[in-house]
Amino acid sequence: MVAFAQAQSSVSFPTRYRDAVPGLRLRIFDQNENEVPKSVESVEVGDDLRAVVTWGTSVLPVDMSREWGVSMDELVATATKNVHELPFQRKALNDGEPGPVVATAGHHWTSSLITSLDDDAKGPEGAIVAIPRADVMLTAPVVGAATVDSLESMMLLCDEIYDRADAGVSPHVWWSWHDGLYRITDRQRDGEVDIEPSMNVSAFYFVAALEHLVNPCEECGPTGPA
Repeated sequence: MVAFAQAQSSVSFPTRYRDAVPGLRLRIFDQNENEVPKSVESVEVGDDLRAVVTWGTSVLPVDMSREWGVSMDELVATATKNVHELPFQRKALNDGEPGPVVATAGHHWTSSLITSLDDDAKGPEGAIVAIPRADVMLTAPVVGAATVDSLESMMLLCDEIYDRADAGVSPHVWWSWHDGLYRITDRQRDGEVDIEPSMNVSAFYFVAALEHLVNPCEECGPTGPA
């Protein structure tokens, strides 16, 4: 499934970078589910997850950054800042429980928030996060054993939203830990999503992080992807 259409050749872009800045946004692609347009530069933001810079509603052709004389890093930084300034609404889906699953929605660019999570979304060992649709992001702090229930709820909800979406982004769940974003679920042949971590993080690390919070061990130290 292709999450977003490629830019049409008839699209005209501003001739100066500063004229384009207000319209720059990030758009997220899951390489397991979507095809990243070959006409654009993309940056890795997590296991099998990439972001491209767009202007307006169209992806930004690779030659535009060269024409403007700006780096991809600068384009991404500007686009990320613009996304965070958009209006969003957040709602806890399981009030009263430790580490609630929070749904963020309200804008087509909501899924791009996964590139830079707010501190409020994280726990002592980071957060788990899912982006089933462009306008929906699910997060839950990693807070020990309660995270297992949050993960199960998020997997079911994410899979359901993704399957109902006309242009879903991803059915997977990621673990945001320190500066990394590691995929911890996979889509099986029967279409269901199960815990099957990507190559960069094994189930051992995630479970060890939870156990460390439930049964702290001063000699163990923090755990996480190698």
